[in-house]
Amino acid sequence: MADEGTGQLDGLRVLITGASRGIGYAIADACLREGATVGVNYLASEERARELQEKHPKRAHLVPFDVRDYQQVACGVRRFVQLAGHVDGLVNNAGVFANGFLVRANMAECRVLLDTNLLGVIHCTNAVLPAMVKQKRGVIVCMSSIAAMHPSPGQAVYAATKGGIEAFTRVVAAEYVTRGIRVNCVRPGPTDTDMLRQLDQDTRRQLLGRIQQGRFIQPSDIADLLVLLLGRTGERLTGMTLTIDGGCSLG
Repeated sequence: MADEGTGQLDGLRVLITGASRGIGYAIADACLREGATVGVNYLASEERARELQEKHPKRAHLVPFDVRDYQQVACGVRRFVQLAGHVDGLVNNAGVFANGFLVRANMAECRVLLDTNLLGVIHCTNAVLPAMVKQKRGVIVCMSSIAAMHPSPGQAVYAATKGGIEAFTRVVAAEYVTRGIRVNCVRPGPTDTDMLRQLDQDTRRQLLGRIQQGRFIQPSDIADLLVLLLGRTGERLTGMTLTIDGGCSLG
């Protein structure tokens, strides 16, 4: 995307979880360039979050909270509404990754995956829905992964959280479609982020070999799709899971 957007999201107020790193940072940056007021949620990476605020001091609001803690989430949503006036959109992006065969899994680590990736989505969606129902409009986008449909060995729990997100998306979309609220899901393929770099070189090479277009997805690719879903271009899309994987699913 260009440094200056085309105003596709002018006037919208969007809260983005996990917005200080990787995909979330790219989404927040794109939404700000397109004219949105953005709640930049983070847990630990405050420095990167402040970069966004410094670039867009009037429209980027820092909203720190842990998506695993519903009370923190509820307070964070209230804070964003106070700062921005209302909430038009939510991007459920915060997530963690762990790789390893289930027989050797650490149950505490599994719980972190479930609480962050799945329960965090439920917490945040629950917290914004009352305001969206009251104003009879809103857009929620949840981030899944191709692991939900094409899991690799060692990703049992991670894939389960992403599959749960996709099912959750469809049900919430059905429940609130008549209230003016759209709910969609994005299913990225292997994306060039810190999460991908945690994998060893052989695994990354194998993943790249599965991508028909020959390159990893860039966070900016996903950010462009999110702008579409949040804005008027996507106003007839709800209950959908959109895959962006460079043809990885075709192999």
